[in-house]
Amino acid sequence: MSKLFQILKKESEDADSFGEFIQYMYWKVLPYDWRPGQMWYRCKCFCWHRYTTIKPRQLDHQWCDRCALMSYMMFEILSQFLEKECSPGIVDWEASDHTVMYGGHERNVQEVMWHLYHWWHKIYLVKHKYQYEQWHDHFSANTLNDSIFNPEWKSIEDRVHSDKLFKRGRIKEVAMLKELNENLKTIVDLVPYLWT
Repeated sequence: MSKLFQILKKESEDADSFGEFIQYMYWKVLPYDWRPGQMWYRCKCFCWHRYTTIKPRQLDHQWCDRCALMSYMMFEILSQFLEKECSPGIVDWEASDHTVMYGGHERNVQEVMWHLYHWWHKIYLVKHKYQYEQWHDHFSANTLNDSIFNPEWKSIEDRVHSDKLFKRGRIKEVAMLKELNENLKTIVDLVPYLWT
């Protein structure tokens, strides 16, 4: 304690005014992260602007498999970038180095981003929701119990129709998953361009 007092006494003697002494204390003693301006910024980021917290708009606050969560998160980051940060005029998207291979052709990065954005929102999510609802509606209307693993069907025809519906849905799901994985790889290739 006496050493700190000696340092403060020396600095107060070197300072021309009390204001310079306060300025010295502010810049030399108080850590940067604990200064009032930084504390206010950290409080704003924690309470209002959670820049590092991403919540996919399409998912509820329920359990989600990690394989599905990854794709929702990646497309949410792309969507937020296009909606909030990618405004025209800031970045020259027509520049020669802003191209990427997509579909076997060299294409403009912004075109590819918007194509992926529209594919996710207009095609994938709509097909995924329709397929889930179709199966769920059939299942809930034609079973006597709610067990997915061991359902009691109302009739043999319902079970046969359900098996056909499930097989067709599985084929569609595999095709959608393949396309989803290709688009996720494209998003990874676009990561260097997600800045403004």
